[in-house]
Amino acid sequence: MMRTKISWMIAFLAVGFVTVAAPKDADALLRLGVDALWIPLATQTIEEDGVVLDSNHELASFGASAHGAIGFDIFALGLKANYFNSAISLPGETTRLEQVDLNLYGRVGFPTTDLAVFVEGGVTTNPELDYAGYNGGLGLTYDLAGKPFFDLNLGVMGQYINVAETEALLEDEQWAPSLSQGRLMVFLGMDFSI
Repeated sequence: MMRTKISWMIAFLAVGFVTVAAPKDADALLRLGVDALWIPLATQTIEEDGVVLDSNHELASFGASAHGAIGFDIFALGLKANYFNSAISLPGETTRLEQVDLNLYGRVGFPTTDLAVFVEGGVTTNPELDYAGYNGGLGLTYDLAGKPFFDLNLGVMGQYINVAETEALLEDEQWAPSLSQGRLMVFLGMDFSI
């Protein structure tokens, strides 16, 4: 008799826990998301034949990303693609550098908060696949929406890229300088859980 009452009590507690927790903490196996990025801070070294070129990062630099991950709100692993269009001023002109990243992506959510940290890293190239390098990044997001299957994320991200030979930055000259760049980005994004 006592065992039956304990079994029923455990069952009621489990159902109650799931019922109360589901509206706030409902989770899914697949997370898909997109982000719009702005790059307010960056420092780069552009070098050719041992000569470092004078260059400055311009505020008119932006990007976009898309990611898909398998896992839960607490932990997910997947793939992420980034596109960046950075404005860089060189002596005599301002040019734009396009970059595409294909990265492995990992996300860890902090329980009972709307914060998550993510890390990513992989191959860096341009849309024409003219060169290849590597990149790594670390970021922090805050979910503004607080909904079970939808996140509206505000975040910051730091990234480092290194490319041994880039496609020519200047249109009137053919040259292939090396590029290393560190950048800080802010972004607004959406994640959907399925």
